[in-house]
Amino acid sequence: MRRKGAGTILLVGFAITVLVMTLASYIKPPEVKLQTGVQEEFMNTLSYMTSVVDTASRLPGTSEKKADFINKSFSFLQRELLKKGVNLTYVNFTIPSMGGGGDENVLIIYTLTKGDTFFAGLLSTNLTDIEEGIGSGGGGGGG
Repeated sequence: MRRKGAGTILLVGFAITVLVMTLASYIKPPEVKLQTGVQEEFMNTLSYMTSVVDTASRLPGTSEKKADFINKSFSFLQRELLKKGVNLTYVNFTIPSMGGGGDENVLIIYTLTKGDTFFAGLLSTNLTDIEEGIGSGGGGGGG
C-alpha cells in the first residue's frame, strides 16, 4: 500500500511542476529583440515613401505619368536601402475609383526587411487632378 500512495504523490508532484512551468512561461513573455537603428530607418523610409505618394498626387499630367514617378522614386529608394542592408519590396496597382468618372487611385503594398525585423504597410492616393472636378457640382434646395 505504501508504494501505491508514493506513486500518487509522485504523479501529483509532476502535475504541479508542469502547471508551475506553464504559468511561468505565460507570466514572462518571450523577449523580442529589435536590431538597433532599424526602427529609425523604417520610419525615415516610410516618411519618404509617404512624401513621394503625396507629391505624385499633386503633379500635373496623366495618371500613368504620376504612377511612373512613384515607381521610379521607389526603385531608386530600393537600391539605396539595399546598400544599408534594408530590403524594400513593393507592388503598386492603379485602380479606378468607386464612383467612376475617370478618377484613378494608386495602391502600394510594401514590406521593409532587415535581418529578423520586418514591417509591412499600405499606401494609397488619388492620381486624378483634383482641380478637374472643382465647380462641377449641382445645386439643391427648394422650399
